[in-house]
Amino acid sequence: MQQQQQQQQPLLQFAPFSSAVEAPFWHTLADRKLDILKLDDATQPLRAYYSTGHTLDEGLALPARLCLGTGAFDVSEDQTSGIPPFTFPTMGSIKNTNTVDDFKNLDKASFFKEEAEKVRYLVQLSRTIPEHIKLRCRFFLMYASFCSFLDIIWRAIVSGDAVTQPNLLSHFLLLTYADLKKYKFYYWFGFPALLMEPSWVVGDNGAIKGVEEVWSQNEIESLRVNFDAYRDRNLRDGNATYFLVNKSKSSSELSVGRLSEWDTFFNGVTEEDRILGFADPSSLPSNPGWPLRNLLVLVHRQWNVRRIRVLCFREIQGKRDIRQSRMLVAEIPGLGDEKVRAGVVGTIVHRIDASFLGGIGYNVVECPKAVGWEKGVKGNLAPRMADLAPLMDPI
Repeated sequence: MQQQQQQQQPLLQFAPFSSAVEAPFWHTLADRKLDILKLDDATQPLRAYYSTGHTLDEGLALPARLCLGTGAFDVSEDQTSGIPPFTFPTMGSIKNTNTVDDFKNLDKASFFKEEAEKVRYLVQLSRTIPEHIKLRCRFFLMYASFCSFLDIIWRAIVSGDAVTQPNLLSHFLLLTYADLKKYKFYYWFGFPALLMEPSWVVGDNGAIKGVEEVWSQNEIESLRVNFDAYRDRNLRDGNATYFLVNKSKSSSELSVGRLSEWDTFFNGVTEEDRILGFADPSSLPSNPGWPLRNLLVLVHRQWNVRRIRVLCFREIQGKRDIRQSRMLVAEIPGLGDEKVRAGVVGTIVHRIDASFLGGIGYNVVECPKAVGWEKGVKGNLAPRMADLAPLMDPI
């Protein structure tokens, strides 16, 4: 009977990010390519931002946008510099290739079969790649970069670094080719997200509720005020995206704390009353946003969480209205003490011998599967193109 009930629980499905690149970003990239990068295609740090989701009065759900603006290359310790108010910064990297052939005309499947049996080839690529597939090197590096970012995220989770620096969970990757003669920019975003096996489901028979169904107006206002204070304290270092919530049993107070305060913040709080929160870019009523994926992997790995209440924090910008926030219960069905299982990234198999793993302290045996490449305009896995000729061509 219990197994039957678990099978009826719907899978927890997440709303992916949709990239939104402002035209001035491409102007800046073109200038940097000519004046600074030249033929250097090494990854460069980048900063993006997103706002929390909400629906319009007509019931239209706004897409979960990850935005690149004019200050994307201005990376500093203050991650709020140059981003709009009521938004959340997230760090990533850009890799700009030198030719369109490097970026586009490559055969992923055959190349992976030939050269990607083990991840150490990523490190030794320049010495191990056969001459007859040199032209496919950039495409391999594109996916190697994705794997590298996945490594960063997974190591941060395994080591516990993501507890004190949760901004590591939301790193993104941008691959580009800038055709400066035609003012065309080819690009592909990657938002690495780890998967759990078995997958998370929505507990309590799939119930996803609005906060007004869960808390009183006084409690909601307490949450808003305390989250504002929390955001002010933690936004500059990019760590305001993820947080903890605790409801007082003696008043209408809802306190907000950092992930690193888990043990003290939840001291004496039953597992059923613990609330995990995140700034949710999704506007959909039944689908939380992409940043929750890696957060759930972290809390499972770090604290063996198998069932947790989740606050999907959504705020209407400028109105300080958080009533569109959602509450759900995320749980792993039928999972005992087992941790996340071994997996693959795309078609790259994570099977590395212990001698190689020992040098980097990275437990790939437990590395879960991952997804995250943004789909193209036709809904398939393909890059996109921005044509700025009408804006930049003087003729």
